[in-house]
Amino acid sequence: MRRLVKAVCRGAGVTLANPVSGALDVALTIGPDGDRYCANFGGAEVRNDGTLRRTDSAPPAACACGAVPPTELRFASRAPSGVCGRLDKPSGPLDLDCGVLHFGGGQVGTPPFDVTDMEDPTILSVDCCSGDTLILGPSSPTIAGAKRCSSEGCPFGPPLVVPNTGSTPQSVCVYPTYTDDARGTAHCDTGEVRVTLPIAGVAFLTGDILPRRCSGGSSPGLRCGGPLDPMAPDPLCPGGGTCVDDPDLQPCPICNPTTLVCNGGQDNGGPCVPGSDEVAGPGFPTSRDCTVSTLVKVGDIPLPLSLTTGTSTRTGSPSGTQARVFCGYCRDADATIAFEEVHPGIGHPCMSDADCEQPYEACEQRSSGGFAYPASAITEFGTPAGNLEDYAAHDATLVGVFCLPPTYIPIIDAPSDLPGPGAVSFPGRLQLGSPGGAFTDGV
Repeated sequence: MRRLVKAVCRGAGVTLANPVSGALDVALTIGPDGDRYCANFGGAEVRNDGTLRRTDSAPPAACACGAVPPTELRFASRAPSGVCGRLDKPSGPLDLDCGVLHFGGGQVGTPPFDVTDMEDPTILSVDCCSGDTLILGPSSPTIAGAKRCSSEGCPFGPPLVVPNTGSTPQSVCVYPTYTDDARGTAHCDTGEVRVTLPIAGVAFLTGDILPRRCSGGSSPGLRCGGPLDPMAPDPLCPGGGTCVDDPDLQPCPICNPTTLVCNGGQDNGGPCVPGSDEVAGPGFPTSRDCTVSTLVKVGDIPLPLSLTTGTSTRTGSPSGTQARVFCGYCRDADATIAFEEVHPGIGHPCMSDADCEQPYEACEQRSSGGFAYPASAITEFGTPAGNLEDYAAHDATLVGVFCLPPTYIPIIDAPSDLPGPGAVSFPGRLQLGSPGGAFTDGV
């Protein structure tokens, strides 16, 4: 009996370029429950030209990823160390440290910050396994858990600490959250991975959230204060402690690793589980269990992460009135210097001035260059995990150089110099597994 699957794919989101080179994998989502089906177009090639790809008699897909086909891929970032990238500028290259998120144009005022290690790995489901190739999709909270899932609305790791020592009130606590489902591919024989993680950083302008803390007593580390500190209604420390000044800058609530209660924030004194255990310093560990007041929320910062274990790079080119543009958005460069807003909070991305129309005639970013320099190129170097078929955890580094759009929130765009480029590296571990399984080395 002859069986035929025919797909007609059109629209702005379709990027397939004919003729197709190599294998073609397709993941299809159907119905209100999001049932997913996959296929690999192999077999004898009948036609492959500028308009049509057709194959015939494709054999059933067979998985070659270990003795048992995997059902998920887990990734957990680790404490940063070493160099993972390079910024090219006129005076010479500048190393970009591993585990650091860099962002903004040539006039950015907020410094880069460390990426927190992840006690809970983020989990992507394996939708298809064909040979050594895995097609990855989102995992649900029901399957992966509320802190490890990768579908829309799930958290991505613990809160990020963004201190601004030059202006303490502008320090921010960021809670990364998926705005759409994660997708990707992996090769279990080489450990090469490419994933798209649509994330927004929900930003809270907290400043220093722990100016005074309890010392001694039964609740060391709790936030405390007095009549001039409405965020700490009880000036006394439970159990005989003393309320003292804390000189460190801490934008996020801390999950005290000794008492396992939240220090600072809305849940001050409440129970918590640390979201990280490797990154040290006065601002750590943070936890999703420790929240902050919605009254200090300033907005969402899109972080459209496209990560790879290979090399990711962007080059700045002349555009509009600027010499080095990495991430162009249509702008009124002649008068208001405002960026076009095609929908509320949504800019108009562009490749050149030809993509823009008056009065937003120039394809520019907020300031020429990147990361506070007149940069000409940004590169991050990933590291594949090697063979994953033993189901053990393997060291790897996922990296990405990407664009940060304008948020149209002045308190975010001005100090962060957005729109502009972004770059990040996540040293960590990758592991194939089955639902509910832990990393073999306890990560």
